Amino acid sequence: MSDLSFPLRYKTGSVLLVEKVEDITLSQGQHLLSTITGERLLNENFGIPLDIFYHTGIPEILTERIRLAFKQLNNIQATIKIKSYQQGKLSLEISFNVLQQTLAVTFLNG
Repeated sequence: MSDLSFPLRYKTGSVLLVEKVEDITLSQGQHLLSTITGERLLNENFGIPLDIFYHTGIPEILTERIRLAFKQLNNIQATIKIKSYQQGKLSLEISFNVLQQTLAVTFLNG
């Protein structure tokens, strides 16, 4: 099994593919986190519903929606920790059941 690397990288004129399960999960996770729900016309449910965070300002709602989005994406189990939330800046740490590493992501509200 292989998938496109995300962010897209090129090697000898072709898009680089990733083949290890860990690399695929990390690539798909980065892709999911950088897409807003409704942004992809052919798959409007793909992405993170940032509007929930922007309208409510409640980080726990967003973290739960991110966890559910990962579960819908190839049944990836994600654990999400709020690292900080100050002055509209939310920093999260996301770990996956198949990875020994985490993703760090920051969202700005405002």
